[in-house]
Amino acid sequence: MKKTTALLALIIFVLGIYYPVVFSGINSVDDLRMLDDLPSVATFNIVSLFNPLRSVSYFRPLTILSYYIDSSVLGFSPQAMHLENLLIHLVNSLLLFCSGLVLFRQHEKKVELAFVSACIFAFHPLNVESVAWISGRTDPLAAMFALMGLYCTCLFLKKDHSLLLLWIASLCCLVGGLAKETALFCLPAFFLLVCMNDLQLRTCFNTSGRQLCAKRFFLLVAPFLTVGLFYVLLRIKTLAIMAKVVTKPATHTVSGHTPEIAISIAYNMLTLIGFYVKKLFMPLPLNFAITEISSIYGVLGIAVIITSCYLMIKWHKLIAVQMFLASLVVMLSAFVISRAQIAWTPFAERYMYIPSLFFACAVVDTFSSLSRFFSVRNATLILFIFLVCIAGITAHRAEIWQDNLTLYQDTQKKSPNFASINNELAIALIENSKFTEAAEQIERGKKTTNGGNMPLLFVNQALMYGNKKMYAEAYRVLDSSYKQGTIEAADIEIIKTYINLMELEKIYSKDRRRALRINPKLVVLHELYYKRSGDSDHLYRAAQLELAGNNKKHAHELFEKVAEVAPKESMYKNFARKMALKTEPVPKSN
Repeated sequence: MKKTTALLALIIFVLGIYYPVVFSGINSVDDLRMLDDLPSVATFNIVSLFNPLRSVSYFRPLTILSYYIDSSVLGFSPQAMHLENLLIHLVNSLLLFCSGLVLFRQHEKKVELAFVSACIFAFHPLNVESVAWISGRTDPLAAMFALMGLYCTCLFLKKDHSLLLLWIASLCCLVGGLAKETALFCLPAFFLLVCMNDLQLRTCFNTSGRQLCAKRFFLLVAPFLTVGLFYVLLRIKTLAIMAKVVTKPATHTVSGHTPEIAISIAYNMLTLIGFYVKKLFMPLPLNFAITEISSIYGVLGIAVIITSCYLMIKWHKLIAVQMFLASLVVMLSAFVISRAQIAWTPFAERYMYIPSLFFACAVVDTFSSLSRFFSVRNATLILFIFLVCIAGITAHRAEIWQDNLTLYQDTQKKSPNFASINNELAIALIENSKFTEAAEQIERGKKTTNGGNMPLLFVNQALMYGNKKMYAEAYRVLDSSYKQGTIEAADIEIIKTYINLMELEKIYSKDRRRALRINPKLVVLHELYYKRSGDSDHLYRAAQLELAGNNKKHAHELFEKVAEVAPKESMYKNFARKMALKTEPVPKSN
């Protein structure tokens, strides 16, 4: 097979399988919030964006920058943003092909092996989530730089032993970490590959030249250690907080004794490793909302670790072993995410996007070693059937992701006790005018484990009544969302929904007395919302309502407050200052 033929085939296959995702819309999970949070052209500051001190949680300026460019150039076109995700995935497949050419350069059929590796990675069903979801771009974007680092590492190992390549590989991981932190786990993975392949290190180690061995080890570890420490120093405060969260016991059944906590954390890690290794080999069933995994996977995790140790000792020279171990190292990033509880689900298929590229190389090298037991014809047939199967699964999954309703229906079947999915499915059903089914999903969501404490279920149910102008029923639903009996105990989203519904009722109400009776309640709600959110716009609206109700004294106090606390760029600041002067009480004459 010629390189140009392989490249063209890879481009055609990837675009052909994934084309349905281009016509997907905006996913109601994270996509809408991400688009709303994007900085405007007037407020965008690239220096501030890349300042790690301004971020207390995620620090992914590269991903945000890509979304900002999309919004500025493409005007929030969902199709264009999905296409960009797909093109990044295609670039990653091509980069893996290039890395494979170097990795398998000693094989007679290096082009074929590199091509199949790229195909397995490109077609792996676990990667659909990252490609089809606009908010999933973090993984493909981070992987693009990780693959550049892998290419440099492979060049160092197989061709050019210049240490400069390792520094470039490390910097690629750092840049990838600005898209998603997972790319930083490639630093130890690449170092592991270097240690197992570097001839000088093995030679000096075998000849007991301790000084030479230590010097060589230092030269090899320096790029990865320096870049890793640099990132840690940049994010020291956030990482310290994360470390405390990650090392907490997962359940209340574990006592506060350090050994028991350590054992619990270790077994959770083994459970996660067992689960994700199983998913790499057997991805079905595919699920957008994996909320829990069976502890039985811990047994598989133990078996994986024992097997990995044996392979590393006995067969560390094999590409398959090296790539599988690298995949396990990067996989540990998923453990941090699950423990830190920083994503909408603790487990996800997209977390295996970067590990799957190492896994693909491991599978191909293993198959290449075993193919000598088969005829060329049979080996080719087995490989063809395998690729067709995973490509078919991926194509079907891409079609499911094309529509929110289809995706959430599929997810709800697989995660029936996850209230968030009931809520998202209800939203999708409402958008498709299936109000009865949406109401059923909301009620089902309330009966799940945590559904009774999920305000969005009550918000969406209330909005459904509001759309039908059944305001009394809507208010009863919102009233039932907080247990303490006072509006002060309500979630901020409940308060916001009260305000929106009451404003609508005022507009459409034919009973003027009823509309006037709403005003005092709205004033209380606007003031409460301001106390919770700090949004002075609501305080200004409360002042307007008080003025309309001829409560000039309170209106004056509120206008003065807005003039004082509103940000400089707020359009209401000057208006509030003027209204405060107009409503100022006239002093009584003696």
